[in-house]
Amino acid sequence: MPILDQKEKAFGQIAALRTLTDDFPELKLNNSFPSINNGGSAQDFLIDLLKALVGYEELRDTLVDILVYATSEAEIVVKEALKVELKGLVACGVDPSLPTWMINNGITIPVKNVDFMNIMRINPVTQAGGLLFDDVPNTVNSSDFNTYLYYTIQQAAPPTTSWDGIFDVEFTQIATPENNVLNFRPNPSYTNLTDLNNDFVDSLRLFASEDLIINIIDSLFGSIAATAEVNKTEEQLETEAKIDSVIDCLVNADVEDVFDDSFFSFSNEQLLRMKGDATNRRNGIRYLKTCGNVKVDVPIRLLTDLKTDMAAASNQVERRDVVNNSITTMATSTSSSSDPVDQYGIQLGFVGLMLTSLIRAIVNSIISPKVITIFLINYMIVYGQGSEYDGGLDFIQKNKTLMRNLVNTIRDMIVKVLLDKVLKYIMKLIAANAIGMLAEQASAQLTQLLSLIGVPQDVIRMMREGSPISV
Repeated sequence: MPILDQKEKAFGQIAALRTLTDDFPELKLNNSFPSINNGGSAQDFLIDLLKALVGYEELRDTLVDILVYATSEAEIVVKEALKVELKGLVACGVDPSLPTWMINNGITIPVKNVDFMNIMRINPVTQAGGLLFDDVPNTVNSSDFNTYLYYTIQQAAPPTTSWDGIFDVEFTQIATPENNVLNFRPNPSYTNLTDLNNDFVDSLRLFASEDLIINIIDSLFGSIAATAEVNKTEEQLETEAKIDSVIDCLVNADVEDVFDDSFFSFSNEQLLRMKGDATNRRNGIRYLKTCGNVKVDVPIRLLTDLKTDMAAASNQVERRDVVNNSITTMATSTSSSSDPVDQYGIQLGFVGLMLTSLIRAIVNSIISPKVITIFLINYMIVYGQGSEYDGGLDFIQKNKTLMRNLVNTIRDMIVKVLLDKVLKYIMKLIAANAIGMLAEQASAQLTQLLSLIGVPQDVIRMMREGSPISV
């Protein structure tokens, strides 16, 4: 049976069950759901099933639980994948010992070669910068590598700064043959490249719940990209849209699909859509579909409030409350100016968008100076000191195995959570219908018994209406 027919059949069976049950949301179940008409994306289909089964609040709670409780596991998985990929790069006939030239002189890298998204041009103490950097007050002693790198660049050389006893880093503004370069010299205690890689990866804080939410909202609504402090060009935003498109293709790819150059080719229709999305992000807006297109935004102050509240939270319960309240506020904000009839659908669509964007947010956290730096160091050791990545797309292309493994692992984690939730509510729906059918059967038997002993029909009717087993 074609996958489209299978999806429609699944929705039809759920709709049939729900006609006999009062405790589930009244939602439209047909091929208007986006996942019905697209390819075989299990993630998107499960999200649409959850929309149909449980509605806004339960879908929001599912998103909150993934963000709060699954991100720690995801960070561990991502770090292990990074280590494996780096080890594989070194294992390809390369001496695992650190090169003498690197021990003596360090390795020099232009800032632009690790900062594809120009984050080092954004001041961390601005409102937008405060959302993109962590642990800002500690400057060169920050626990966030990107913050550390920014302030190392600002103070220039000398002196050098040290990252977690792993690298001494020095920035030089005027240099030969290229200006604005960073020199990374390993701590003398390191002689093995694999040990250096593993310790560096372990020293990183890749993403937290609030970082992922901020990334998701900015990618959807341009809440940060549109600010004066950032002011990304449409060309930059179109490049980010291409990266997102490649990630989406990986999410939707079958196991047997070859991750080749076709993933990096875009039709005119795709390019036109990316250009339109880039224009909207630059203006800080997005159009959500209801009966028509509704223009919505998410004010940057809501992201600032989220980060402030998360910094004050001291345990997982408090963090969950902060994330839950923040997403609720954002969802309400997106629907506040729309027709009241459409508000519930807009809020539901908002949470669904966040869920579908989660994998992109995790993968995009890798395309950052904190991860690009160690990969580029290894790349230059293996392929020569003049080697470089030509932007984010080229980084993905040159690290296809890493990206595919990351996407598959994170996708499977999220799909498992969604599938468990879907099965739970389908079982509740089946159980509710089974109880309803038993109650109907018992009510019919009672009616028959009362008729046999001569109870008038109008009395039987009154008794049935007040009976605890009436349906």
